[in-house]
Amino acid sequence: MNITELLLLCILIIGILLFVISRIRSSPPQQTFVPSSAGEETIDDLTSELRRLLQANQKIAAIKLYRERTGASLKEAKDAVDNMARGMLASYPPQQMSASSSTGEEILDELTFEIRRLLQANQKIDAIKLYRQETGASLKEAKDAIDRLEAETR
Repeated sequence: MNITELLLLCILIIGILLFVISRIRSSPPQQTFVPSSAGEETIDDLTSELRRLLQANQKIAAIKLYRERTGASLKEAKDAVDNMARGMLASYPPQQMSASSSTGEEILDELTFEIRRLLQANQKIDAIKLYRQETGASLKEAKDAIDRLEAETR
């Protein structure tokens, strides 16, 4: 085997390795969503369980449960659990949890009412901030939701 063949073989091996590495890095991470065992879970069920864990000083378990039940990122889950620990309203990603309980519906109605009030007072940025704070939505998701709500109220 001469030096040219050896060099071509090395280039081929490096090319194959680079291809394999790029395929591994480009594959999307596996996300699992674990629904509740009783079917569709309400916000009240999750909130009660989170409060129980927080009262037992199991903050990490509460964050883990929040992530499993809502599909939220680690940062979103930590922020929501921190808010709950400080006594604030727990925030849930919009379309992740059911608002079928009366308390959940009341919270959503109250949030919608407050956002509409802010929009009527030409305080769109404050409405977006409130939506983000209460739902854990990204800036783009919050802006899109507020834009839709603003279009509905015209």
